[in-house]
Amino acid sequence: KDIHGTKYVTRILNVFAKKGAEINLNYKFEKQYYRHSIQRKDVSLQVYECDKDEIPKSIEDDGVREMGKFELKFPENSDKLDIKVEYSFDDTILVVTAIWDDHQRKRVHIKHSDALKQRTKKIKE
Repeated sequence: KDIHGTKYVTRILNVFAKKGAEINLNYKFEKQYYRHSIQRKDVSLQVYECDKDEIPKSIEDDGVREMGKFELKFPENSDKLDIKVEYSFDDTILVVTAIWDDHQRKRVHIKHSDALKQRTKKIKE
């Protein structure tokens, strides 16, 4: 994708949990993402899962399924590019929280699918 003369790769995945990984309940971790430019006010975040053993490279790979998504809106006068996303695994819910423009926050609760439950062994704290 070409945005203002800069080429970006789209539809790629950023893997944060691999098949068979042990993840403690209520374990939280953060990832940092960025919108492409300050002109872009609307940003869409999606969470995907894959039922394959191999790590997918694209959301279009076989076995990749969208678990949930949400939209973020930056204020017109915002010059911030960064988006902090916190992931937390609960017993049956993946909680995803996005924080952007210093104070805006949006949280989604995504129910684990049977495929995710089978792939991820949870350990009680």
